[in-house]
Amino acid sequence: MKKTTLAVGVIAILGLSYVGIAWHTGNLIESNLDKSLMQVTEQFNNSQNVFKINISHSNDEKHLFSTKTHINMTLSSKDGSFADVLTLADRDFTIHHGPLPIAALKQGIFSPQMAWVEYETSEESNPILWKTNGNRPFITGYISLDYSNNIIIKLFSRKIIHHRETDNHIKFESELGNGNFTFISNIDSAIPSITLNLDRFHTKKSVQYITLDKLHIDLDGEKQSNMIRYNLNLDSLKTNLKDIYFNYEYDYDKPDNNTFLIENLKANGIIDYVNQNITLNTNLDKFSLIAESDEQLPSTKLDKLSIKQKIDLSDTRVLNGSFTCSVDSILYGQQNLGNANIDIDYQGIDKALFGDGFINGNAIDNQPIHSKIELKQLNWHNLDGDINISGITTINNFDNTMLDDDNLNRINSFKLNIDAPLKVLARSYAQFHHPENNELTEQQLNESKQIVKNLYQQILNNSPLFKYNKGDEQGIFTNIDIPNNSGQANVNGDIFNKDDMLSLF
Repeated sequence: MKKTTLAVGVIAILGLSYVGIAWHTGNLIESNLDKSLMQVTEQFNNSQNVFKINISHSNDEKHLFSTKTHINMTLSSKDGSFADVLTLADRDFTIHHGPLPIAALKQGIFSPQMAWVEYETSEESNPILWKTNGNRPFITGYISLDYSNNIIIKLFSRKIIHHRETDNHIKFESELGNGNFTFISNIDSAIPSITLNLDRFHTKKSVQYITLDKLHIDLDGEKQSNMIRYNLNLDSLKTNLKDIYFNYEYDYDKPDNNTFLIENLKANGIIDYVNQNITLNTNLDKFSLIAESDEQLPSTKLDKLSIKQKIDLSDTRVLNGSFTCSVDSILYGQQNLGNANIDIDYQGIDKALFGDGFINGNAIDNQPIHSKIELKQLNWHNLDGDINISGITTINNFDNTMLDDDNLNRINSFKLNIDAPLKVLARSYAQFHHPENNELTEQQLNESKQIVKNLYQQILNNSPLFKYNKGDEQGIFTNIDIPNNSGQANVNGDIFNKDDMLSLF
């Protein structure tokens, strides 16, 4: 009897404690709801430049284990991509009080929560989506606030397929696969953490289409840090609307209908938005361009493309950075052209070259600019060998007028090395002109050698900057060196006056 009495007493105390905590939590929610909604709104709006969200509440009614409030949530465009203001929510919501809301326990969340709101789209918000999804909510999810001031928004979308045909018989189809979206905001972090997963996105109008499979985006704002880390993974992207994105004069009435395909894209990077440093890494298993609108134009396929970039924008007037890119193989039709890589460093590049909008307002207009550009390596390799180019130059006040004759004297130092054997050039030329086969005949190679040799001798016009032999090897070769602040230039072992040598360019 005593044990039973003790157990009942403990349960009663726990129950009263839970009621007290729930009531206290309700008071906290009531006093902090405006602050929490403002925090979510500001962090979402500041994290990107496309959408603007607005959230407001009214008609609050506090009960013991829940608070009822009316939420209005709208989405508008920052960049003018759409004019309408979209209503995401305009109805009553029930905020379940912590510390262990029943609604959270149903979701398998057992950590203490201050508040929990379940969300789903209504029929009134989008009758077409509601009907297409079998008279069910297209999006469900929840919003939670824990005792560490983390605001978590988790949304789930169901797979949906929609077909329609206009009165003039134009067919449309769209598909959105299963997906989820997570938004985590904390008062100690200026940037929220965002995760997006989408199984599939497909849209097609008549014969024009774009399809994405297995998209994952992860944006992580570190607490008490100015760093943003991001990851992007995509299994595949396939479209025949390539030129919409790459051609500003795209003719929608005459699409090129070429298939553009990327497979297994992985990108990641770190953005230091205070010090304005950016590191970007991109890897791609396959890149394909299949010219379906022109049977005479061969397909182009790149295997194992890798790009690495570092950009330092912290200076008010100039930018510094590096760029490397490599590709394991390049297929043109049936021909394997080989592999290639490039490695560039740059320092002190005037931001004005990219437009006045890149220049910091505190920059000094007449600030002297000393630029350094280094081509560490440009390599092209095929079955007959390698083409290698490297160089470095330092320039005063490098700008758009740099190539004018009067401005070449801004060059302080200059080095250039070119090693391009004729046999390597000739193989690439022959492969480009015979893409229908995966091999070349001896006759094709010999004809190509003679054509390429005539071409570069005609174009270079016996310039003393280049030599056409290196021992027994034919091709294009040069070794130019202008030391810093020197009036002389060494060109393939011959000494020239610097100004005379520069005029040869």
